[in-house]
Amino acid sequence: MKSRTIILVLLLMLGAISVINFASENASACYTQRTTVNPGGEQTTDDGHIVSEQDITDFGGSATYEIINQYSPGCRSTYWYDFHAGATKPGWTVLLRDADGNNLNGQTMTFSGSGTFTMYYVVTAVSVQNGDVLESSPWVHTTDEYNEDNTVYIDTKTTLNIPNMAPEVDLITPNGGERWRGANDITWTATDEEDDNEDLVVRLRYTTNDRDWTLIEKDLPNTGIYSWDTTSFPDNTNYKVQLVVQDSFNKLSYDQSESTFIIDNINPINIVVDAPCGGVTWFGSKTITWSAVDTKLGDENLDITIKYGYGSTWKVIASDEDNDGAYEWDTGEVADRENYKIRVIAENEWDWMKDDTTDEFKVNNEDHLDTDGDGYADSDDAFPNNPDEWLDTDGDGVGNNADDDDDNDGYLDEYELNSGSNPLDPESMPDYDGDGIDNNNDMDNDNDGFDDAMEEELGMDPYDGTDFPDTIIYVVLECPCDLLIMDKYYKRLGYENAQLFDEIPGGIQTSDDGSKETYTLYDPVNLKYTVTGNREGEYDLTIDRIENGLTTTVEVKDISISMGEKNRYTIDWAKAADNRDDAVTIDIDLNGDGDYESTVKTGIPVTMDDLRDTDDDNIIDVLDKDDDNDGYPDRTEIAEGSDPLDPDSTPDDFDGDLIPDSIDQDFDGDGVDNYEDAYPEDADRYEEEDTGKPTGTTVKKNEDRKGAIGMGKIGSLDTAYLILLIIVGIIFCTNAGLIVVLKKKTAAKSEEKFDAPEENHAEVVFEPAVFDKDDYDF
Repeated sequence: MKSRTIILVLLLMLGAISVINFASENASACYTQRTTVNPGGEQTTDDGHIVSEQDITDFGGSATYEIINQYSPGCRSTYWYDFHAGATKPGWTVLLRDADGNNLNGQTMTFSGSGTFTMYYVVTAVSVQNGDVLESSPWVHTTDEYNEDNTVYIDTKTTLNIPNMAPEVDLITPNGGERWRGANDITWTATDEEDDNEDLVVRLRYTTNDRDWTLIEKDLPNTGIYSWDTTSFPDNTNYKVQLVVQDSFNKLSYDQSESTFIIDNINPINIVVDAPCGGVTWFGSKTITWSAVDTKLGDENLDITIKYGYGSTWKVIASDEDNDGAYEWDTGEVADRENYKIRVIAENEWDWMKDDTTDEFKVNNEDHLDTDGDGYADSDDAFPNNPDEWLDTDGDGVGNNADDDDDNDGYLDEYELNSGSNPLDPESMPDYDGDGIDNNNDMDNDNDGFDDAMEEELGMDPYDGTDFPDTIIYVVLECPCDLLIMDKYYKRLGYENAQLFDEIPGGIQTSDDGSKETYTLYDPVNLKYTVTGNREGEYDLTIDRIENGLTTTVEVKDISISMGEKNRYTIDWAKAADNRDDAVTIDIDLNGDGDYESTVKTGIPVTMDDLRDTDDDNIIDVLDKDDDNDGYPDRTEIAEGSDPLDPDSTPDDFDGDLIPDSIDQDFDGDGVDNYEDAYPEDADRYEEEDTGKPTGTTVKKNEDRKGAIGMGKIGSLDTAYLILLIIVGIIFCTNAGLIVVLKKKTAAKSEEKFDAPEENHAEVVFEPAVFDKDDYDF
C-alpha cells in the first residue's frame, strides 16, 4: 500500500510538472517587451515597427523622441539590449541617449527582472534648409540566453520647420575708396531677433574681380571687429570684402563693400642716384642725376626732392621737381668740403616714398684739373680724356653711360630699376614682388603662395600673382617611419624602404629633418598615403587640403607602428569636409607583405582606437569580438562590468566554463541546474543528504545514480517502478505532441493578432506615453 501511495504521488507530481511545462511552452516568449514613443504621431504596428512623425517648431532646431521599453522577463533570464541610432544624412545629427545623457548608439546593456528603461532619440538640424526632412529608424534589439530575439524599429520622420528671420547685418569698413596697407580693422554690426547676438557666427571673404570670393577667416565670434593683416595678400586696386553671418538655424545674411578699395603693401618706387659718385671732386655747376620708377602709378607721377648734407645736417636744394632724372646744381653756393652727400627723395600720391643717398664726395671750386671738361677732376675721372664718360662702376672698361649693366650682376640697369634693385650695386638684385628676397633666391617671385618651380611644372606663370592652382595639399608626417604618396596613375612621392621618389607632377618634399617630413602637392587627385614602420614607435600624420580658400584637415594622432607595418589611408575629401564618420579608409598590413588584412572606415581625427589590436591576433579591436583573447566576448565583458581590453579582468565565472555566473544555469558545472542542485557551488554533489545514505555520500554526475531509479532485483516494488517509468514516458511523449500542436496554433493566432513576422517572438505592445521635454536637460 505504501509503495502504491508513493507511485500515485509521483504520478500526480509528474502531471503537475507537465502542466507547468505546457504553460511555459505555450507562452509567446520568456519575456514581454512594451515599447512606446512620445511624441507619438501615428503609432502603428507593422512587422515590429513604430511610426512617429513631428516637425521641429521650437527654436534650436532639435526634436527629441522619448522611447520607453518596459520589459518583464521570465524563465529566470537575463536580457541584452542592443541600441542603434539608425541612419542619418548630411546636415543632420542624431544621438541615442539614456536619461543621464550617455551615448547608447552601438552599446549593449544587460537587464534582469522586470522594469522600465527610457532612452531619448535626439535629432538636430545642423546645416539644412528650412523644410528639409530626415527619415531615420533607430532600433532596439533584445535577446536572452535562450536566443529569443526581438527587434523593434522606431520609424521617425522629422521636418525642419522653423519660423526664423535672417540676421540683420551691416559691413561698416571697408566700404570702398580706402587704401589699406599692413593691419586694418574690418568692422560690422550683426543682430538677430531669434538668437543672442553673441551666438551668431561670422565669416569674412574678399574678391578682386566681383566674382570669385576667397576666405579671410571663418567661425569668427560676432564682436563687430576683426584685425586683418593685409601684408600676405597681393596688392590690388579692386578689393571688396564680404560679411557673412549665420544664425543657429543656419540662416545666412550678407553685406559687402559698396565699391572697391586698394590694398597697397609693396612700395612701387625705386630710385638710384647716379651722380655724384662717392669720392669724386665737384666744382662749378654740376648735374645731379638719378633714375626713379613707380611700377604702379607711373614714373611721371613722382615728385622729387633733392637735399645736400654733411654730418647730420641736411638742407634742401630743390623740392617738387619733375622726375626728369637731372638737376643742375651750382656747387659755388656751398663751401668747399670733403664730406658732402646728396639725397634724392621720390614720393607718389599714395604717400609711398623712397630715397637714395650717395657716398661722400668733395666740393672744391679753387684747386682742380679737368682735362676733358666733363666736370670731373682728372683725379676722379675714370676717363679723363673722354667728356662723355667719367665713371666705370664694374671696372669692365665700359663707362656707365654706355654700359647697360653697370654693376655686372647679369641684370640690365633698366630691369633692375623696374624690379626694385640698385643697378650700381652687384649685391642688389631684382626683387619682383618686393618682399626683400631677390628674384634669384626667391622661391615665390609673385608672392601668391605657390613655389615658382611648381608653377612652372604645372604650366603657370611664376610672375603672375593671379595665376596659381585651385587646390593644394600639405602633408606633414612626424614619426620613425616612411611616407609614400601615390596618385591614381601609380606615380609616387616620398620614401619607401629608404628610397626617395619624386614622380608626381606638382609634388615636392619641402623639408625633412629626420623625424618630421613635409610634402606639398598641387592639384592632386585620388591620393593614397602609406605610412610604413621602419622601427617601433608612434607617428602623427596631418593632411591639409586647401581649395578655394577653404581648408579641410585630416589628423592621425599617436598611432603605434612596428617594423615593416603599413597603414594606408585613402581620404574622401567631400566626406571629410562634412565630418562624415566614413571619410577615411584605412587598410592595414601588419607584416608589410603587401597583403592588407583589415580595412576600416572612420571619421577624423584618426586615433589609435581605430587601429589597436590589443591581443596581437592580427584582428584589430574594432573587428575583433574578443579584444583581449580571454575567451569572453567583448559584449559579455561590458555587460558584466569587466574590462574587454584586459585579459586579467574577466566576469565572475565559478566553474570557468566561459559563461558568467549571472547567466550560468549550472554554477559548478556538475550537469545539474542550480535550482535543482542542493549544492550549486559544489561539483561533487547535488542531492540533499538524508538518513538513507551515510553522511557525506556524494553522487557524481557521470556515475549511475543508485537508489534513485534503479534496476536491481525484480520484485513487486521494482515492477512498480518499471511500470512507473513506462507511464512517465507515455506522459512526456503525449505532452511533447500537444506542445508542438499548441505552439503552431498559438503562433498562428499571434500572427493573426499582431500581423508580425514569425521570428518576432516577443510581445510588442504600443501604447501612448506622456512626455514633458522640460523634465530633461540635454
